[in-house]
Amino acid sequence: LEEADMARQMEAAEAKEAQKTKEAEEKARNARLQQKETNNRKDALLLLENENGEMQNHLQLLTAKITLLHQQLALSKEELEVVTVARNAAEISHCNTQTHLEAIKVEVVEEAERHAQQDIQQHLSR
Repeated sequence: LEEADMARQMEAAEAKEAQKTKEAEEKARNARLQQKETNNRKDALLLLENENGEMQNHLQLLTAKITLLHQQLALSKEELEVVTVARNAAEISHCNTQTHLEAIKVEVVEEAERHAQQDIQQHLSR
């Protein structure tokens, strides 16, 4: 009877030990899975941080391009104003030149008519 009790106690102790081993293995497996998940999260976080940095660099580049385009547009507007003023001045100058040219033509015609009149009068007075 004592042997049977001892055998049962031994079996119970072995079963208890096996249960503890199984629980320890389960704990270790859960810890490994948790560590793996933590590592995956850290890797995902690093990837997101890198992607965020790249997006921030791209955003800064686009912002710089927009600023440059605004500056070019402002320069283009200034150039357009300068060219428009120059064209208007040239147009006024052209009009003044045409007016002056017409006046000279009138003077030339009047001068020619005076000379013709004088020539006629001189011719008749002879």
